[in-house]
Amino acid sequence: MSIAPVYADEGYIPYFPDFMEPDGIGFRGPAESTYKACWSQNNVKEICPSHISLEGKGIYSRGKTSVLSSPITFEYRKNYFFKKLFYFENFLDINFSATDAPIYGDQNTSLKNSDVDSNTFLSEFLTEEEKLILSRLDDSNILNLETTSNTLLFGTAFGIDLWFIEFSIGPFLMYHDTLVNLRSCKGNINISNAEFKYQPSSCQLYPDEISNLDEKRFTGFAVGHRRDVRFVFLQTDNWRISMSGNVTQIIEIWDSNFKPLKYRNLNYGLVYEGFPLLECQPFQIETYDQSTLQRTYRDGDCINSKGQDMSQNADWTGNFQITYYFR
Repeated sequence: MSIAPVYADEGYIPYFPDFMEPDGIGFRGPAESTYKACWSQNNVKEICPSHISLEGKGIYSRGKTSVLSSPITFEYRKNYFFKKLFYFENFLDINFSATDAPIYGDQNTSLKNSDVDSNTFLSEFLTEEEKLILSRLDDSNILNLETTSNTLLFGTAFGIDLWFIEFSIGPFLMYHDTLVNLRSCKGNINISNAEFKYQPSSCQLYPDEISNLDEKRFTGFAVGHRRDVRFVFLQTDNWRISMSGNVTQIIEIWDSNFKPLKYRNLNYGLVYEGFPLLECQPFQIETYDQSTLQRTYRDGDCINSKGQDMSQNADWTGNFQITYYFR
């Protein structure tokens, strides 16, 4: 009697689940991923949405930065279950993002070195060594949180196909590697005349005046959902030309011990938004030094903290993505 061999893996990637293997690969030119990192003394979901007023929300830090999306995407075929209308579709996404923002107090003003002795939150938040470092710096310097996040997520979406436009929404599981850097940066600087996600922080404008206080890395998992809209201009068995955008909302994020991610006593939340185009236009930055009452002006060049050009004229593809399905 002969027994047929049994194979644990039948896909094209060894020792990788077959259902997670992409069916195709996409190529796109410059596209934008907007990353928002939120830290809050209270419920982070109360301060992360842009439309919510932050007055009286306690201590928080909310940074928003745009970076270039990966030029390569992993694509999956749609699995229709009702004619050619409703479908399920897997999605896989990789993001590398970084942003920074001041730490704000109850009055919606940046916390400064001069607040260390009088602010109850800072007296518990900072270590004695950090307080000693801050005492040697200018009292007007502000406290800043820089957050770098590398993520890999996989999920399944339910969608509706309306011929040339497709909508989908679905849950995902995400692995994250998050690095938090607490630092002191030049204060008394008001920056205006730039859209928030392109606006440089005082740490970016004056990198020589940054004093690093602490750094902590977190790894773990998160769950959430992603909403996606896609315009399809050409679809064959093996090729697709499209344009799409998405919003990735994190519902819960945990550290390696499966506890809600916190840096000291600040809760963490994040949101990704993907756009098929670059939107930054040249602008002028106005800085106002409150200590000298002087205003200075400089041209904004749409270069983000990672040295990437986010200007509209850097997009040479017209927002299109070309996908090739190889299986």
